[in-house]
Amino acid sequence: MMQRLDTRTLPDLTDSEIEKISASTGNKLRFEVRRRSALGDDGQVRQVRVRTAVVVNDCYLKLDTEIETEAGTMTLEAFWKSGHQKLRCQATFRESGSANGIVGLHSDFAPFLFDNGTRIKYVLPPEELRRRMPEAWIGRLSNMTNEKILECWTNSLRSMDAAQQRRVLDWVHKHTGQGLQLLKDALKAAREIWAQERIQATNEGLLAGLDAEGRVPIEYQAAKLPDILPRVEAAIFADTQHDLVLTHTQGLVTVSEKRPTTVREVIRENGAKDNDVPLGLLIGRYQQHE
Repeated sequence: MMQRLDTRTLPDLTDSEIEKISASTGNKLRFEVRRRSALGDDGQVRQVRVRTAVVVNDCYLKLDTEIETEAGTMTLEAFWKSGHQKLRCQATFRESGSANGIVGLHSDFAPFLFDNGTRIKYVLPPEELRRRMPEAWIGRLSNMTNEKILECWTNSLRSMDAAQQRRVLDWVHKHTGQGLQLLKDALKAAREIWAQERIQATNEGLLAGLDAEGRVPIEYQAAKLPDILPRVEAAIFADTQHDLVLTHTQGLVTVSEKRPTTVREVIRENGAKDNDVPLGLLIGRYQQHE
């Protein structure tokens, strides 16, 4: 009988280990949160947050890098300005006889080349990406009808600074004849959506990190405290690897032995017999985020 292996209990690499990998290979390791379908213990398919490690290299990919794609050979810059969203391609940075790579765009319009063989994602250097993004987006908009431009011109502005956003706005105004105030209103509305999406992405990352650590995420809302408290208690009481949890003054606390901290206490402990170590008791209160 086969049993599932819960890989969430495996520890992530430490920051120092990640730095060593980056120093020796030029590759960086980062974590991305993705939603995937998984079969639960109850036999039902559900959506789960998965914190996935991604190996990223920003040393090799350049705008003039030629890539053999299913649509023909083109530079990364040409792909970036084209109407393509994703194309199969050669691995490019190693010998390969099959189209084992993907050149595509992230949701923020940043281009990448992913090698399925080595599982490495190649991206532009951060400064080059930031500097050339408005030009690439304007190049892509140039291939669209005015109607389509007005429908989607703000889509890729979220990662640009205010000056770059204004550059695109001015181009759209001159190219389509749309009024400046209408364009400014559209950009303002888009910024409000991006702000909400950033909050959501941050929350998703936090929850996925908790899941990866095998912890139980419970969202705190003051108005729902009577319903939340039993869930918190159940999660904490089920944890047998930490200190005993008690209730005290309408909250949850843990009681642990307090090690000597003052000079006098340390001297007394050093001179004490094995059965006479003067430990105290410390009450620690659980906060909302714990």
